[in-house]
Amino acid sequence: MRWLAPIPPRRGCLLCVLLVALCSIPGHSGAHESSAEVETKKASVAVIIIVSVLASVLVIIGLFLGYKYWQKRKRERDQARFLKLFEEGDDIDDELGLSNEL
Repeated sequence: MRWLAPIPPRRGCLLCVLLVALCSIPGHSGAHESSAEVETKKASVAVIIIVSVLASVLVIIGLFLGYKYWQKRKRERDQARFLKLFEEGDDIDDELGLSNEL
């Protein structure tokens, strides 16, 4: 009947050590906090969450606007390069020194 044996003393000591350690941690002393302190903590957590969400939204908007600006600049550069291909002054004949005479 080994399974009916009492808990060994070492496990009980370990439990006591854990309870003493928890009681010595600030905020886990078992004493109830006043409702004003709880409300203050809730308010500060809410403010932190709101600020984090707003900062994230602003970063995402900034990245989006930067990407759109980059696309616009790239499109303008590509259009300028395309138009430069068909300018009148860039005839291949002029560059090679060929004349239009027959």
